[in-house]
Amino acid sequence: MRLSLLFFLTMFVQIGFAQVNGNTETPIDLSEIWIQNQQGKVKYETKLNELIEKFGQPESLDPFYYEIDEKDGFILGYGNSEFFIQNDMLYLFSLKSSDFALKRGNNSIRVGDSIDKIDRFYPGYFIEDNFIIARIKTSAGEIDGGLVIETDGSKILAIDLNFH
Repeated sequence: MRLSLLFFLTMFVQIGFAQVNGNTETPIDLSEIWIQNQQGKVKYETKLNELIEKFGQPESLDPFYYEIDEKDGFILGYGNSEFFIQNDMLYLFSLKSSDFALKRGNNSIRVGDSIDKIDRFYPGYFIEDNFIIARIKTSAGEIDGGLVIETDGSKILAIDLNFH
């Protein structure tokens, strides 16, 4: 009896922990997220010229071929952060410095922040190793990909929007 009770309690705690960490999370709607720096802010699918207008001239602008989509695009470099442009719009991003933040409602996260801030930004996330993964959607529906936040276990190291 004692072993059965211990087993039941262990399973209850594990199931509760899995739900808190996002196995039942709702995807983030990309229309709710702003990317911002000191100069301005943009949303997902912002046009290339507006992105440059808001963030300033990039330090680098390199052509890029998206093999999966079989389309040409560009990578705009701002310090260690990159913005991937496809069809003249912001398609993906990789934030690797504190110069840029993601803002959702009244909450924001940036490289260097404590991972505790992620709970306020997006309470239903999935964690694997030192990567926090948040499912995403657009007006067209849920996307096969996610917002991937790399951590060292205590601080945010990088924030990427990735599609599979």
